[in-house]
Amino acid sequence: MSNLTITLDRRRAAVFAADVAGYSRLMGADEIGTISALKNMFSAVMEPMIQEAGGRVVKIAGDAVLAEFGAAPSAVNCAVEIQRKIAERNTAIDPERRIEFRIGVNVGEIVAQGEDIFGDTVNIASRLEGISEPGGLAISRRVMDTLTETALAFESLGERRLKNIAQPVEVFRLATGRPPRALEPNTLTLPQRPSIAILPFENRTGDADQLYFAEGLAESIIIDLSRFRALLVIARHASFAYRSDNADPTEVGRRLGVRYVLTGSLWQSASRLRLNIRLSDAETGRTIWTSRREFEKDDLFRMQDALTSDIVAALPDRMEADWLEKSRRKRADNFVAYDYALKAWDLLYTHGGEEHAAIRSLVKQALALEPGYAQAQAMLAYTWMLTWFRNQDPMALDAADREAARGVMLDPAEGWCHFVRGYVSLYHHRYDEAETHYERAIELNPNDAQLLSEMGALKKYLGESEEAIDWIRQALRLNPTRNAWIWHEMGLALITARRPDEAVEAFAKVQPPLPFDDIYVAICKAKTGAIGEARALARKVMMARPDITVRGWATREPYYESSDLEDFLDGMRLAGFPEE
Repeated sequence: MSNLTITLDRRRAAVFAADVAGYSRLMGADEIGTISALKNMFSAVMEPMIQEAGGRVVKIAGDAVLAEFGAAPSAVNCAVEIQRKIAERNTAIDPERRIEFRIGVNVGEIVAQGEDIFGDTVNIASRLEGISEPGGLAISRRVMDTLTETALAFESLGERRLKNIAQPVEVFRLATGRPPRALEPNTLTLPQRPSIAILPFENRTGDADQLYFAEGLAESIIIDLSRFRALLVIARHASFAYRSDNADPTEVGRRLGVRYVLTGSLWQSASRLRLNIRLSDAETGRTIWTSRREFEKDDLFRMQDALTSDIVAALPDRMEADWLEKSRRKRADNFVAYDYALKAWDLLYTHGGEEHAAIRSLVKQALALEPGYAQAQAMLAYTWMLTWFRNQDPMALDAADREAARGVMLDPAEGWCHFVRGYVSLYHHRYDEAETHYERAIELNPNDAQLLSEMGALKKYLGESEEAIDWIRQALRLNPTRNAWIWHEMGLALITARRPDEAVEAFAKVQPPLPFDDIYVAICKAKTGAIGEARALARKVMMARPDITVRGWATREPYYESSDLEDFLDGMRLAGFPEE
């Protein structure tokens, strides 16, 4: 047996970490173009400028760059010059297609093995990069103390408890003077990949009570198609603003920014269903493909799989064949169980979380008929979370944890099971576990606007507010209308990013306002100095909910970084909410 000797070298160095803001959004819009532009950025800007400044490129992985410098000022000056150069190159590029980097710099002892480097100093630099704005730079107090002769202006973000770092780190952000970028695109640019909106199917049964079924079937097709990374699929909330019976495909395409529109109508008798489908080119209004299917209700799920395959095949653009098989979900074999689940989803969409007990009853009936129905199991866990949000009963949170774990066991390839498992883990403060499940959920459902928005919410709680805003912007692209919840999450992310003026604008787009939004707006008003307006809103809240207190809210919000929680609670105090 040969002896393997591993040589480790410990030395002091400045670590430069960078990655691309909104990388998954850019890849989704134009994968080949993004990869090409990124390679050019690395070879023409990043690598030569790092070497010229005396640094060493340690590795480039995907959209991330890790570099080592002998001194912190050299790393900082290089980062600033790189951002300036990239900004110049971006002036002639559509804002939605620009490649912008976030950069973090830290200094301290590193451990080197061969060409690679490790240790807390490296990990902190990577976490600082997540705090940086797109086109910006974040540094640690250790780095700041080395900048004794610099004209650069930095602003303190206070001490931050960075993920998986034992001690808090005081963070400084470069004051760029640039106006913040728009939170949503002014125009919906057509992506390079095929894009589609599925409208709610027209209910031709003659029974208004069956509308939920026609819409639920259309949503099932949205979910199936959303698993294709090569597609951009508009979210249910946006596409369901239009109706199949009177939709103009060209108008829908223009408003939602898609190339194709799918419409349909459904007839239902005692045991049979008939479905007519039409796929239209949104630019010309021309019909590309039609399908008429009549089948027994017991054949519904087989028909859905076949329909997904046919829609993909009908699109003029080539699709990845392997995603067809991956798009097939484990469904309920029992039609009645499926029907109960559709009714539960309809109740959730119609009433939000207010009817959580009724939703739970429907889901339990579905599971009684089909115990292995993973999607229904995920919703059962979700209803317990809705109950916990309203009464803070620890038993409800424990029930959500138990049911969410069962969902992932039933189907590890179901994105919503992973999302709910991650969601529950977040509120149990199991942050690594939460992040793992959120990432898996999006890997399985890359076009699910709600999952993208929820990933933004997670990143906000982890202290990565600028990355959170990127995820939420992606959700807005998939859901340009009827997106009150997404704007709600944007407002919360902007509070964490210490951008209260913009947060107020985001909450103004939440129509009708969601529960507790007046609390968040009051915090923002207080932070901007509008104390009178803040306290008027706080009084309004306390008249309706006298149980709202600063201490009570502190137990509700799962912020990883104590500084983010304290900033939030200080806003409540400024607005006049009672301590307890």
